[in-house]
Amino acid sequence: MHDRCHRESCYTEPALSETYRHNPAHLFRVYWKQHKETTMLRRPFFIAVTAMLTAAILAGSAKKSLAGEPNTISGATWTYLNLVTVINPNWSLVIMPGHRYEFSNDAPGVSGASNNFKKPRETFLFEIFVGPTYSQKISDQLTFKCSLWYYYMGFPNHSISPETKMEDLYSHNFEVIPQVDYKIGSLTLTNRILLHNKFYAKNAYFTTSKQRWGFSTLMRELIGFNYAVTDRVSLLLSNEWFFGVIEDGDTKDMMAGTKHLQGEPFFEVGSFNCNRLYTGFSVKILPELSLTPQYLWETTFDPHNDYELTRHRHYIYITLTYVLKPFTTN
Repeated sequence: MHDRCHRESCYTEPALSETYRHNPAHLFRVYWKQHKETTMLRRPFFIAVTAMLTAAILAGSAKKSLAGEPNTISGATWTYLNLVTVINPNWSLVIMPGHRYEFSNDAPGVSGASNNFKKPRETFLFEIFVGPTYSQKISDQLTFKCSLWYYYMGFPNHSISPETKMEDLYSHNFEVIPQVDYKIGSLTLTNRILLHNKFYAKNAYFTTSKQRWGFSTLMRELIGFNYAVTDRVSLLLSNEWFFGVIEDGDTKDMMAGTKHLQGEPFFEVGSFNCNRLYTGFSVKILPELSLTPQYLWETTFDPHNDYELTRHRHYIYITLTYVLKPFTTN
């Protein structure tokens, strides 16, 4: 009896933390509480950084784009029909035809420009993207995507000058597009890098097969913000920089020559050569159907001529997206 009482008096209950240390539910609650506290501390910092990035985007675009009077100023519409077929939670197939139409054109920076030079080009581009997209949700905040698309660009009425006009200018390309989305609350920050790889370009200056078959790479980096006002409406702001990183060896000297061949359908020129600023909104009309109208300000430069400001183009940029889910995604 004495021994029993002695043993009972010496026995102590384990600490509460010891009791729950191996309890998964308790561990999750502790982790989630700490995560929420950390998120609350990070949110003001994230908002401040976002505001500074937005200001930097706008200031950087304006500084470069307003550096002087462009050679040409034009207005155009740019429309996409984005058809997405979801195969499973990670994979989808995209078919996206596009059309661009120029309705105004002026040449304030070109002395003695003819009326023909100032004439709007009307329909100047048909395009289509086809290929798969992979998407992986890494966490509640972070999503990674990557697309591998074939890209056709056709220019039915493109004219460099009257004596070199061709009716069937086009190029073949393939795009590699990694993208990271980070979400906090109603705000999503996007960083997208588009590697535009051209392997065939038909135009009036590339007259041999060796010149037309080549390779160049343009890197386009986009920083964007998406703020969900409601479940159906989001506000959008983004900026995209264009950098030529690989020039075609057989046509590089032609691109840097006196004709200043640049843009489509030519191979890419090296260095920074274009900037795009996007702003607008997105509306989810139906669960599978959304409409995204934006204003797009495109500014192009000639890196071979001390970054001469060559063009301002103002787009009415509209994308209609339809998502089809023929297979179960559960």
